[in-house]
Amino acid sequence: DIQNGVTPIAGTDYDLLTVTGQVDLNDTLVLNSVSGYTVSQNDTFDPITYGSIVGNNFAVLQPIGAETVTPSYSGDSVTAGNLNITLTFIGGFFWTGGGDGISWEQAANWNFGTPTIGDDVTIGNFSVTVGAGGDANSLTLASGGLVNLISGGTLTLNNLQLSGLLTVQSGAVLTVQNAAPATDVTVNSGGSLVVNGGTFNSLGNSQFNGGFSQVSGVTTFSGSSSFPGSFNLAGGSLTFAGSSNLLNNNNSWTGGSIVGPGQTLTLPGTLNVSGAATKTLDGILLDINPGRVNVAGAGDLDLVNAAQILNQAGASNSGFTHSGNGDIISSDSSGLFTNTSGIFSNLAGDTTVAVNFNNNAQVLNQGGITRMTGNFQNTGLVSILNGTLVLQDAVGTESGTYAIGTNGTLEIANNRTINAITSAGTVHVSNAAVATFNGASLTTRNLVLSGASTLQGSAPVVVLGNLLWGNTSIITSNLITNPGSTLTVNGTVTLPGTASINGNVALANGSILNMNGNLLQLNNFSSLSGAGTVNGDVINNSGLLLVGGASAIGNMNINGSYTQNSAAVMVIEVFNNGITTTPDRLLVSGNASLGGTLVVGFVTSSVGLVTSSFTPIIAGSINGAFGNIIDVGGKLLGVNVSATEVTLI
Repeated sequence: DIQNGVTPIAGTDYDLLTVTGQVDLNDTLVLNSVSGYTVSQNDTFDPITYGSIVGNNFAVLQPIGAETVTPSYSGDSVTAGNLNITLTFIGGFFWTGGGDGISWEQAANWNFGTPTIGDDVTIGNFSVTVGAGGDANSLTLASGGLVNLISGGTLTLNNLQLSGLLTVQSGAVLTVQNAAPATDVTVNSGGSLVVNGGTFNSLGNSQFNGGFSQVSGVTTFSGSSSFPGSFNLAGGSLTFAGSSNLLNNNNSWTGGSIVGPGQTLTLPGTLNVSGAATKTLDGILLDINPGRVNVAGAGDLDLVNAAQILNQAGASNSGFTHSGNGDIISSDSSGLFTNTSGIFSNLAGDTTVAVNFNNNAQVLNQGGITRMTGNFQNTGLVSILNGTLVLQDAVGTESGTYAIGTNGTLEIANNRTINAITSAGTVHVSNAAVATFNGASLTTRNLVLSGASTLQGSAPVVVLGNLLWGNTSIITSNLITNPGSTLTVNGTVTLPGTASINGNVALANGSILNMNGNLLQLNNFSSLSGAGTVNGDVINNSGLLLVGGASAIGNMNINGSYTQNSAAVMVIEVFNNGITTTPDRLLVSGNASLGGTLVVGFVTSSVGLVTSSFTPIIAGSINGAFGNIIDVGGKLLGVNVSATEVTLI
């Protein structure tokens, strides 16, 4: 124990061990401060005297704080001597806490008074508050130490070495000047620098092997900055004026701005972007190489002042992944996302990508909805495994490919020319868009046309599943449907090319299908049903014409000719309430050439017997006759075919 270092007296100001015989010293000597003793430079003590000394000396001399303990052993195995220890400070200034124990500005808390900009300062396992002005050449903060800059506190350093925690609170300023030849700020593993509303200026180079966190406030890195440790930005503004990189796999960004006009932030590690707040990239290039960005939450990511995200992380576990409802925007329309050799993936959620987007690699939609509203150029691959990808911007010709999975949908909502699509899912042309296909035939499981949209191209359009036509939609290519498919027409649609139907065409009540002088052919047990209008010639080779629709009474109009061959079937349904009879009606403006089979059935609500004749077919002219008539209800007495009508009795 030591209680006084000024001309100390052994046994009074510090403990004295007197051994008349021989000593063999090993292991540890611990120094302890009592009665408020603070270490001063070159304090000297003789704590042990002995008759002789043999063997080993102390292996460890444990200091009171961060001072250096230098031992000197006099005597030998036959001569008396003593142990002398001298206490010194590397760099001179050392925190003792001999004043109020907490205030940087109080001279009594330091061994040599309050340090200035030329002094090297060491703080051990103490808590220190900077509430006014503070300066030092260098600050070394030991593990377990804490320096807290509170409002009004300023601390200016030439060099910072952190193994403990340094916090910059609101209204405080920490400045590390560019005076050292190499790295000016070093945060060691286990150490942490926290900016909590204050200002931190690193005018030289910075190395964060420990943690950096900014809750709010302003931080500027003027030199190069490297983050092998953790990086966490929750608010405020952080500026990189030199090269920077995030090496750790546990970095987070939940709010605030990353600023760096003309600078590059390289990401070999992982950056997790989350939360409801908008995060801003301002003028900086975020280079994902070969790291990963994970975006979640409802907050937007705003790219301003020509900020750019460059995704060139080619590894399977790298790239840019989105899973929230936040959008990628550019509030000043200057942002750019370039996908050079990485993967841009939307896992879930509803997101809008409102920046210009160049895809030279792969865009992968694994769920949710991705809306491309900026200028989206695809020279690579767009894969839609699940969910929907919407192209809402108008661009010229693309050279890339779109691959659509069974549960995926590609919606084209603006004018666009596409090179190639392979689709086991759905292609949807909407919003009055004109979609042009320059490649081979467009083959898709499902095709949806809505909102006066147009699908055009020189190659055939092949629908393997269902086709839904909206109001005033147009297909300028030949249309082929496969067995089992369903083509539904709502409103007025136009098909200038030949339609070879191997599936089903359903005309909603009052809908119009314009063939523009081309043929609508029903093949291989396909069907045309409903109470709409076909403007064009219809040939029923081996399909089913279900006039009015199933279990419904209505009129089907064909403004053209109708030909029914021997393998084809026409179904007419009749409703009778016991008083009057109302049949389906096929109204053909041109010639009706009859053959094949006519099936006459009665809707389930009919009652009574048919007691009068009715006319289900009226044409401009009629030739031929049905080869077979099937009377489902057993109520027909006969069939009469005139030059323009077919009457059932």
